[in-house]
Amino acid sequence: MTIEITHFTMLFKTTKNYLWDVGDKVGSSTTSDVYKACNITTREQVIAKVPKLTSLLFNIEFSHRTDNEDKDYSHSIFVENVDFLKNINHDNIARFIGTEIITSSDNSNGFPNQEILFFEYCNGGSVHDMLQLPANVYGLPEDIIIQIMKDIINALKYLHNKKSHCNIKPSNIMRTIDINNKVIYKLTDLVVNREIKQDEVTSNSSHDTEKYVHPIVYHNNPPDRKVNSDGNIVGTHVSIPFEIEIWSFGVTLYQCSTGQLPFQPYNSTNNDRNLMKQILTSIPMGSISGIQDTYNGDIRWSKVLPEWCRLSSNLKKMLEKLFSCLFETNQARLMKHEEFFNEVNKIIDLIPIYYINLKKFTLTCAYFQADDSIHKFFDYIRQENDDEMNVEYFCLFQNVYYPVLKTEETTVKTFCEQLPMSLSYEKPLIIYTFSISKFDYKCISEIHTPKIQLMENIQDIFASVYDWSQKIVGLFFYLQTGVIQYESIMQIIQSTIMTVHRLLKSKLLELLYLIRKNLLNHQITHELEKIFDLIKPQSSPKPIRSCHKSIIRSSDTNETSEEQNFSKIRPMLDLSLNFYHKLIEYNKDLSTILDTHFNDNERLFRLSNLSTQMKNYSMYIQQINKHVQDATDLCERFRHDTTITRPSQLQMVSNIIRQKNLKKLYDQYIHFVNEGCYPLILEFYNEFKKWIKQQADIYFHIQQIQFVYEYECSISISIDNFRQVINDELQKLSHKKNHLSDVDSKHTSNIQQLTTVQIDESLNDSNRTYTSNNILMNNLHLLLQKTIEQTENNSDIFNAIIKQLQQ
Repeated sequence: MTIEITHFTMLFKTTKNYLWDVGDKVGSSTTSDVYKACNITTREQVIAKVPKLTSLLFNIEFSHRTDNEDKDYSHSIFVENVDFLKNINHDNIARFIGTEIITSSDNSNGFPNQEILFFEYCNGGSVHDMLQLPANVYGLPEDIIIQIMKDIINALKYLHNKKSHCNIKPSNIMRTIDINNKVIYKLTDLVVNREIKQDEVTSNSSHDTEKYVHPIVYHNNPPDRKVNSDGNIVGTHVSIPFEIEIWSFGVTLYQCSTGQLPFQPYNSTNNDRNLMKQILTSIPMGSISGIQDTYNGDIRWSKVLPEWCRLSSNLKKMLEKLFSCLFETNQARLMKHEEFFNEVNKIIDLIPIYYINLKKFTLTCAYFQADDSIHKFFDYIRQENDDEMNVEYFCLFQNVYYPVLKTEETTVKTFCEQLPMSLSYEKPLIIYTFSISKFDYKCISEIHTPKIQLMENIQDIFASVYDWSQKIVGLFFYLQTGVIQYESIMQIIQSTIMTVHRLLKSKLLELLYLIRKNLLNHQITHELEKIFDLIKPQSSPKPIRSCHKSIIRSSDTNETSEEQNFSKIRPMLDLSLNFYHKLIEYNKDLSTILDTHFNDNERLFRLSNLSTQMKNYSMYIQQINKHVQDATDLCERFRHDTTITRPSQLQMVSNIIRQKNLKKLYDQYIHFVNEGCYPLILEFYNEFKKWIKQQADIYFHIQQIQFVYEYECSISISIDNFRQVINDELQKLSHKKNHLSDVDSKHTSNIQQLTTVQIDESLNDSNRTYTSNNILMNNLHLLLQKTIEQTENNSDIFNAIIKQLQQ
């Protein structure tokens, strides 16, 4: 029975309310080990922070010493930090639960009163854990990086007001996922005052504090040291200024963005503290990284993020500017906290717009201020595509067209809010244009392959082999992500083709409807021309000789006015006839386009070609996935080898064979991606380019017809107005008989002076004119009324047909 209890106490530790398995360690630092524990009563999971025996922070190192001064000094720091943690209450800081003393019956360690700190359990692990995943070897996704920035900055603002210290590094940033699948990042390892042992920065931990502290703290003598009665340094009490502490924020952010530390020696000397000191003390101004690629080689400095960094170019530039300020070794030029928060807020307050640029065949993101005009986004696209600023771009979201009018100043925030759902890489905007200039496959760069430092000694120790295999598998995932992203673009393009095809057809039908409607209205033009030819005056007869000059003048004046009036009508008629003939041409052109390019056979032909290419590409994706799985299996075997303390000869040989297999698989994978997948991407792009060129020709043809049509409409007289003009002339003609009779009665005395023959001839001519006018008027009225009624009936019928076709 005693043996069972002893075995239990060796595996488990308990306090009054909590229990944890000593084998269930979730983290470790210089001062403490971290375990996943649970509440004995409620079964709630928590984190138990157990101080290490050598930790000065928790007053352990001096437990058996009689130096009360040392014990009091260390214990006072512990109490001060506990009191501080009790007053912390922020959503982005891990909640402190309290402290309890170990009550386990196992006192073999000699510290029965050891105090344990308990914190809330974050079920999503740490950012360090995320970076260890093969898919994140080259950095975290962009949206996750932005969220980490937002959450950590919120925590830092809160802590800055509390004048506290935070040891920022990926292992101290925890992730919590609630029942609604919402992710929140939280800081841990907070203290008011922190003691750093002399050997703390030389820890061999792969993610220890050494790589995240500012060079001034790391190398210079600490400003506050505690010496015991024997003259020995028992601890270093460092008050780290905020301006220096933000260095660790920059290193953490850089690692999240690229998957690697910004400043690091060659692999074989990664833990060489002297070389690390040399790198950190020689950073050129403006450099944001310094990497030693070969053993004893030069440091490769860079002012930009690595080429293989997947972040959008927009975010890259902003982060590069920020890093150049954060990685400042001159204390006089360090960012102040106000400047730091302002610069970071400029980034995290921006609104991201995720989009596919069909011209560049890319899926990416751009950032804008909330009150920026949405036109700024389209201007950004034009610059990205090296297009003229007047090139028209169109926007789709979830296969729905979202017009952006140049006359409306819609803000980026308003535009994004009107969308039915938030933008993301899975649900991006589709941006396209019919401008085919610089629409070239050369804009699709080859899938970039990061360089990996292959082991010079193939019989390296198992731990190094496993580390190397992790990088190989990380590269497999990196290329797989790029290949799958192209597959997503292809799938979206397939659905986009249908939408663009439908929108272009709708545009054509709308214009065709207007033209046919106008065409029907102007069919009466020919009938009006016939009427005009009947009623227009012929060459004027010579006036009757009379001694009354007033009669002659009156007659001359009236005839001249009538001729002038009809001379003004003729150009209007010619203009209307010309417009009518152009409408016939427009109708014919648009009908031909509709029949040729918007039939089911043409649509199915294009989709069939793209579907065949997509099917072939999907088969390549399956092969890619198999390569990745094979590499992952080999990496897992290498991980298992690291647990072997004394490998046999057979195990050594087996490990070497697997190294060779992984190298061979690596070469095959790179060749398969570059020589198999990439040509298929180009083939799909070229097919899409042919289609977009065809649509561009149609689009600009429709645009040209629409432009000319609208211009002709603006200068042509309305057919209703023209009919009114003709009708007015007919009315004048109908009253002409009465007018002439009045003139005869007024001048009877004058007419009597004429000869009898002349009077008879004149009266006979007038009677014939009046009779002819009556007959003409009756015919014209009947013709005009019949034509108008027929045209209006036809117009109603065709309007209904066109609307039905448009729907």
